[in-house]
Amino acid sequence: LELLTSTIIMLPVVASAYRQLLRAAKTAFEADTTNYAHARVEARSHFLKNSAVADPAKIEALAKEAVDAADFLLYNVVQGVKNDRGNYVMKPKARHTKASNE
Repeated sequence: LELLTSTIIMLPVVASAYRQLLRAAKTAFEADTTNYAHARVEARSHFLKNSAVADPAKIEALAKEAVDAADFLLYNVVQGVKNDRGNYVMKPKARHTKASNE
């Protein structure tokens, strides 16, 4: 019963990490619906794969990995956009130059 209770307590942490990851993917792949769809499927797959984990420490570590992945998407992924000449141009945004990124 104690293990079940601690697992239930961790649900908001897991849900928050999942939402952060999905929001980061949507931001990172804002103009690329194909990659956004793949990112959503991948995120769901990882969360479902670990849905049976009951150890609170392991759940916390997995949630941190998801938040770290969300941060990586937000601050390190710049989508290239194809221009009229057929070249890809990257337009980094302010979030890509954060001091914490160094």
